[in-house]
Amino acid sequence: MLPTGTNQNSRHLPPKRTAHEVVESIAHPHPSKSDPTGSYTGIPVNPHEIPQQDADDL
Repeated sequence: MLPTGTNQNSRHLPPKRTAHEVVESIAHPHPSKSDPTGSYTGIPVNPHEIPQQDADDL
């Protein structure tokens, strides 16, 4: 039995990242797997492709 006041659900938290890793992910973002054309993030998978925005992106 868990002591009173502890988080009793089985949710798993992502591994902790160092400050350097967080800064690098912000300064040098990678293309998103869920946005391969870069229309939302502005970073397409193909580095030579220009992101296209359409009406639902506005």
